[in-house]
Amino acid sequence: MDQGKIEFWLHQNWKWFIPVACVGTAIIFCSIILTILLLVFSVMKSSDVYKGAISRATSHTTVVKLLGEPVVSGWYVMGHITINGSSGKADIKIPISGPLGRGLLVAIATKDGRLWKYDILHVKIDGKPEYVNLQQQQLVP
Repeated sequence: MDQGKIEFWLHQNWKWFIPVACVGTAIIFCSIILTILLLVFSVMKSSDVYKGAISRATSHTTVVKLLGEPVVSGWYVMGHITINGSSGKADIKIPISGPLGRGLLVAIATKDGRLWKYDILHVKIDGKPEYVNLQQQQLVP
């Protein structure tokens, strides 16, 4: 097509072409953002610190009693994990829920060598003033 035909085609079809181009661009942009978010969440969920925190929360008797069984994690993970060789730091917040309620699992940990040491590991149950310390078997006010 020569330049004149392209201009003529665009002049006659601009009413549908421009909205379709804008919506198509928005869909592509949203798809890229969604892909990046899913990649970040999947990397965080595959980390040892995440798996350890979830394992402790889902097997803790008080958490299971308050949330019901099964306790499952939400898809949205907040925070960050930094690993530099054999050391690392993590500060993550994971929504969890069960048939009886919801909560937020908070894990702040450091890595020295192969193991993660949890400095803070607790669950804040929605509607409850206290939190469940996962490093103990009791409620802490």
